[in-house]
Amino acid sequence: MKNKKLLIVFIGLTVFIFNQCKKDTPKTLSVSVTSENVTKNAESFTFSVLSNIDWKAGSNSSWCVLSVSSGSGNGTVTVNISENNTTIQRTAIITLSGSDVNSVTITVNQEAGTTSETVTDFDGNIYHTVQIGNQVWMTENLKVTHYPDGTEIPLVTDDIAWADLADNNTDDAYCRYNNDTNSEYGILYTWAAAMGDNAVSSDANPSGVQGICPAGWHIPSDAEWTELSTYLGGEGVAGGKLKESGTVHWNSPNTGADNSSGFTALPGGLRGFNGGFHDVGLYGYWWSSTENTNLHAWFRRLDSSAPGMVRDYYNKSNGYSVRCIKN
Repeated sequence: MKNKKLLIVFIGLTVFIFNQCKKDTPKTLSVSVTSENVTKNAESFTFSVLSNIDWKAGSNSSWCVLSVSSGSGNGTVTVNISENNTTIQRTAIITLSGSDVNSVTITVNQEAGTTSETVTDFDGNIYHTVQIGNQVWMTENLKVTHYPDGTEIPLVTDDIAWADLADNNTDDAYCRYNNDTNSEYGILYTWAAAMGDNAVSSDANPSGVQGICPAGWHIPSDAEWTELSTYLGGEGVAGGKLKESGTVHWNSPNTGADNSSGFTALPGGLRGFNGGFHDVGLYGYWWSSTENTNLHAWFRRLDSSAPGMVRDYYNKSNGYSVRCIKN
């Protein structure tokens, strides 16, 4: 009987010591790498998880996909990287987390895609380009002051003179925001100026309207803008993928902006039909080659406080930015 009691005490003590040791063992979670630099090509890399607990793993970018999303104890995770077809470097964050431990992260930096070609306008301005789906776009707003044949586009700086412009296909004019010759946002054009004198509307894809674009390039039609937004996931999210990231040019919060397309849209604002300047930092506006009525034409707008792209139409005498698309 005495021996039986001793055995029970021994077992109880063993269980207590085991539980106490288990309780006192610190929880750990770490990874074998904290950053990884990869090429622009589709590839993969592997990292080890060193842990004595259950953990979960996730990536904040669709181009960086993990082979497993959770595990228990030590494990191995493969990260599959899709090709970077943009002209900018991109970064993804992989995060691992577990109960009662600090989360750990791995930063993945992927090289930019193929260096883009450049194109030069009549004035000698050089523009970079990016392929987005089947389209090739300029990555800067147009800033040419001459038509392709060398004729000067009329410069209108006075508010009243701009307000006197008619909503038609012949009142050509351009200006810079607030008439600032050092503006970083390119030039604002009436629809007639963007399209070239005696403009003729087009909703073809491609539009076939060279307008003030260099040879081999043209003004995008409403249909071509729609193709762009559709390729980027629809109007609800396309704006974020087009906008330059950060708040150097865009006002905070610059919602959804990651410039994952490489388009690098800037908020150049507008000049209204009454001659006033508005919205720099808040919005960017870009003409299409497509009329809505004899007085109005379709355009696209991006917003600092929203991730989407807005399709709308307004007076042809408004001054908007222009992006050219390759033939």
